[in-house]
Amino acid sequence: MSDCENAPSEALKAICRQIHTWDQDSRKVVNVSSRPQNVALSLPARPSNSFECFDINCICMFLFGDFQNGVCNLLNGGVYRKATRKEWRMMSDNERNAYVKAFWAITSNGNYTELSTIHHNIQISPGAHSGPAFLPWHREFIKRLEIALRRVDPSVSLPYWDSTLESALTNPQDSILFSDQFFGNTQGLVTTGLFANWIGLGNAPTRRAMGQSQSVPFVEQDIQSTMSKNSIDQVLAFTAPQRACPFQTTFDVLEYGHGKPHVFVGGDMFEPRTSTNDPLFWLHHSFVDFIWEMWRQQKQTRDQRSTQYPTDNSACSAQAHFSTTIMSPFSPLTNRDGLGNQYTDDLYEYAPRPSCSLGNDCGSPFLFCDRSRGPSRCASRMKIGGNCAGYVNGEQACYRGACVNGRCVAEQQTSSTRTTVTPPRPTVTPPRTTVTPPRTPSTSTTTPSTTIFIGTLPPITSPQTRPTAAPNQVLVEAGIDASQLGQMLNNNQNGNHGGVRVEPGIDVGNGNTGNPYQPQQPRNPYLQPQGRK
Repeated sequence: MSDCENAPSEALKAICRQIHTWDQDSRKVVNVSSRPQNVALSLPARPSNSFECFDINCICMFLFGDFQNGVCNLLNGGVYRKATRKEWRMMSDNERNAYVKAFWAITSNGNYTELSTIHHNIQISPGAHSGPAFLPWHREFIKRLEIALRRVDPSVSLPYWDSTLESALTNPQDSILFSDQFFGNTQGLVTTGLFANWIGLGNAPTRRAMGQSQSVPFVEQDIQSTMSKNSIDQVLAFTAPQRACPFQTTFDVLEYGHGKPHVFVGGDMFEPRTSTNDPLFWLHHSFVDFIWEMWRQQKQTRDQRSTQYPTDNSACSAQAHFSTTIMSPFSPLTNRDGLGNQYTDDLYEYAPRPSCSLGNDCGSPFLFCDRSRGPSRCASRMKIGGNCAGYVNGEQACYRGACVNGRCVAEQQTSSTRTTVTPPRPTVTPPRTTVTPPRTPSTSTTTPSTTIFIGTLPPITSPQTRPTAAPNQVLVEAGIDASQLGQMLNNNQNGNHGGVRVEPGIDVGNGNTGNPYQPQQPRNPYLQPQGRK
């Protein structure tokens, strides 16, 4: 590929420089290892934790549930089944509410920090960017984030952010997505919205500089460009090839296109090493994964989806991107293992993108069908003050407002005013981060105490082997939200659960409601958290 200065936009020039810088740094990483060519690729035979699982049966064993008919029935009465990833605005209020609660929770139990550190450090993850492993690496990465969320609440799925819904607007920053209703302000420290004052790496709230680079998020042409590719090396692309590489990549491949929303949001999202500090990161990469999966389903057979990978060539990419290189730090997986059909067969699936076929609101009170600007397409409704000029076919482009003189203004509530049915703003409560002290077993009863061990479990011997516990013990994997277990144990036939031992940072609830959350406004749990002195 030619020099980055030949990229067709300032945003793509910036993305190109970042990709080439990561490539240069990843070539310096010395701890890159590979699996010999003659050794068959396989998924972990003995997962040591639920993050390594590739089916619900495996996850169910770590949650100590009962796996039947494709679902896991949990000890607390909940159900863990295949996740369905929906566009953020197509979720119900309850689904969004549950997702935000779970996201706040994993900032407290250490899962977020662990995952974010992986993405931050090129020495740990040299194959995360700048070559063919980009898509399979991030597929595995966000899979683990989704499992972390679902260990807190198994009803949660990782949403996706279809940012073409923003680029359909005259000013994408006018989207209702960037308001107190959802993801907060667009400039500076993010102090409003559902993730207000959320703390990422660097011990500071999320930063944004939206639109300052004159960039836009994904446009529909970006997706169609990917869907038009017929060669695997144009999807799992060599995005930083040297001149001797026989595969010269164009600027319309998915790794380049995916950088546009990063540049558009700006701030933390702009730099690869800080991008996970913005909660939008995970939804964006869920959509990137969806685009890749759409291409796989349309252009490859089932066998091709799990086997086709570009040729290993050091002139085209760093060794970290070779097909049999260990997908660091997710050993023993290799980059080619990230192509497996198991991801979407067993763990998650995608709900269709919003469509005007669902009606004038595209199936969501936060969207509308734009019938005035070319072919009909869905777009995000705008917050008050947004530029709504140009919609001449009766579109309801403003959220809880009306378009007056080209601007969205708050709609007066009168008896003659049309009533728009919209869900209430979700009230989301971040989790408490209290530590429940050990209980002393009662000496006045002969009822054996029940101990909850929350820690690292030994590797299981096979996917069918369930770790065992003594009759008076319940084992729980590290990081599991054990809030429901207190209720379960309190409600046993004796009404006495004896001593409960937990690791620091685990909240087992009060044993009555099983719910450690208290009503309050969304805020960073590290700032004056309840229950911590």
